[in-house]
This record gives sequence, C-alpha cells and structure tokens, in this order.
Amino acid sequence: AMKKLANSVTTQIGKDMTSGIKSGLKGITGEVNKATTEAANTAKKNMGNVFKGMNWKMDLGPLSSITTQFSALGAAGGAALGLLAEAAHKVKEGLDFAIQSGMAFEDQMATVGAVQFAGMDRSSAEVQANFAALSAAAKQAGLDTRYSATEAGQALELMARAGFNTQQSIAALPGVLAAAAAEGMDLASASSIVSNVLRGFNLATEDSTRVADVLAATSAKTNSSIESLGQSFKFAGPVASQLGLKLEDVAAA
Repeated sequence: AMKKLANSVTTQIGKDMTSGIKSGLKGITGEVNKATTEAANTAKKNMGNVFKGMNWKMDLGPLSSITTQFSALGAAGGAALGLLAEAAHKVKEGLDFAIQSGMAFEDQMATVGAVQFAGMDRSSAEVQANFAALSAAAKQAGLDTRYSATEAGQALELMARAGFNTQQSIAALPGVLAAAAAEGMDLASASSIVSNVLRGFNLATEDSTRVADVLAATSAKTNSSIESLGQSFKFAGPVASQLGLKLEDVAAA
C-alpha cells in the first residue's frame, strides 16, 4: 500500500512538474514571440527590407526544435547586423567623398578669387558679393550640367584669366560648359573658343550659349570639330563684325 501511495504521489508530482514546465515554457515562448515581433517591427521601420518576409514565431516542442528556432533568429540578427555595418560603411564613404569634394571646390574657388580679384581689397563688400555670386554660379552649374561644381569653378578661373569680370564670367559659363559637353573637349579649350568668338564678333557674354549652339550645329552639319570652327571664327569674327555679318551668317557660309 505504501509503495502504491508512493507511486501515486510520484506520478502526480511528475504531472505537476510537467505541467509547470510546459506552462513556464509557454510563458517564455510568449515573451520571446512578443519581443521578437517588437524587434522585427522596429527593424522594419528603420531598415526597410532587412526583415521583409520574416514572420518568426516560436513553436513549443522538443528542445532541439526550440534550439533550431533560436539559431534561426540568431542568424537573422547576424544578417541584420551585417547589413547595418555595410550601410554604415557606405554612409562613411559618402561622407568622405562629400568632404573631399567640398574641399576641392573650396580650393578651386579660392584660386578663382585670387585671379578674378587680384590687386583688389578682398575684404570689401563688393568683392565678397562678387565672390559669393561666382561660387553660387559654379554650384548651380554642378546641378544643371554634366560637370561638377569644381569643374565649373575651373571654367570660371579660365575666363578670369582671359580678362572676363565677374558678371561676364557668370554669363558666359553656361555656353562654355555647353560647348565643352558638345564635343567632349576640355574646359580650357572650350573657354578659349567661346571667349574668342564672343570678342571676335563683338558679342555680349550673355550670348555664350548662342555661340555654343551655333558651334555645335555647324559642327554637326559640316563634320568639322568645334575646335577647328573656333579657330576659323576667331580670325573671321573681326572682319565679319565690321561688315555687319552675324555669327549665324558666317557659320552658314
């Protein structure tokens, strides 16, 4: 009888323990699922598609199954951390490039200022306003054309060396960049050609885009390079201007 009673008590204790363990595991599972869902939702908001398609739920079962599920969660977390590290690296590369580009632009504009305002009081309000206008024009060209703001600054420098003032350089910049882009020539050549044609035909710097358009159209029709046309117009311009001929007339001849 004592043995039977002992067996009965042992069986009942075992049932209670099993029930308690299962209840405890269910509680743990619920907390894990809740925490996982919250983490996944947060990750989805902050990382886009990192956890896309992931609908992780723990199923109560054998210990090996639970271990496998935890391993899967760990692998997903590791992948997420890897993507975060890669994203951070890309952000750093972008910041480094932006900083280097910004420094190159500042250096280039400093050169433009030194050439454009040589012998002038750099602290005067007029010079500072003109320098700000040049910088703004270069930045805008970097947004509107295939050339960077630094390259646009190089074109401004070349025009300043050719004797253009601030307003003339800003007005001529679009045409210079357009002429360079039309034939893939360097900015120094484009600046020289456009400035020579403008002066040869006694045109205003605001006509620089017109000059670039005429050069590009004539080049396409005659199979001549813009550079060779520029040389021809350089010598023909003064004579044509005296005869009252327009740039388009000479180009069509």
